[in-house]
Amino acid sequence: LTKSPATEGDATNKNACSNGLALTTHTDPSCDVKCKAGYNLGAKTIKCASDAVNGAKATGELTCTAITIKATTSLQFKGMSEAQFNADPNIKANIKTGVEAALTGITVDASTIV
Repeated sequence: LTKSPATEGDATNKNACSNGLALTTHTDPSCDVKCKAGYNLGAKTIKCASDAVNGAKATGELTCTAITIKATTSLQFKGMSEAQFNADPNIKANIKTGVEAALTGITVDASTIV
């Protein structure tokens, strides 16, 4: 079993999938995955059919899509003109760092901060 970079084992039911796990028809026929933080909510049970042959593909694919956020709030910096804001290369990087720290698992593209 190979998980996507956007998924991780879901231990909610003590049956988390892990990279390299080989499901079997009877002793270990399933495991659970979920989308990582920063992706849409989703979870799925991956299953091995009871009549599967060695090397057969398991069923239960999970697609995780990165969450994107469109900022709709304007930030105002007292005592700083728009020209000063745009001229300082560190301001956007600092905003990016602050937002990512506040929103665990969310990545901010600093080039989109205007």
